[in-house]
Amino acid sequence: NVRWRLVAAFSLNWIWLPVFERQLFGIALIIIATYLSVLLSLYYSMNPNRMYSFYQVCALSAPISANTAWLLVATCLNLFIVLGVNGWVDEYGVYGSPLAAIIVALASMSIAQLVAMVSFDFMWPAVAAWALAGINR
Repeated sequence: NVRWRLVAAFSLNWIWLPVFERQLFGIALIIIATYLSVLLSLYYSMNPNRMYSFYQVCALSAPISANTAWLLVATCLNLFIVLGVNGWVDEYGVYGSPLAAIIVALASMSIAQLVAMVSFDFMWPAVAAWALAGINR
């Protein structure tokens, strides 16, 4: 069950990359949202609370956690691009708005904090902070 979801997740990643590169942003958003849902189901099955040793956390849980945290931010970014291409731009031509970006950043970090507190997961908040830091105008 977990193996097939991993295959599905990474297959969706493989499909999403060229679709996004070809600037088919609407289709890419559907693919990345599906990819995120598969990774969230994997995270539920493989979060640190379900592991029996530190080795399992590092080898099994942390990579899924890192990928899911990054993908949540990337999905929000893809959504902003779709909305921007469809006309949601500020006076400088930037997609979205500063307020919306602040709300998404706060929501992403709130989710990361919740995950850290509930699952004792060190990887999710670290990767979420790294992903948000990588986004700039």
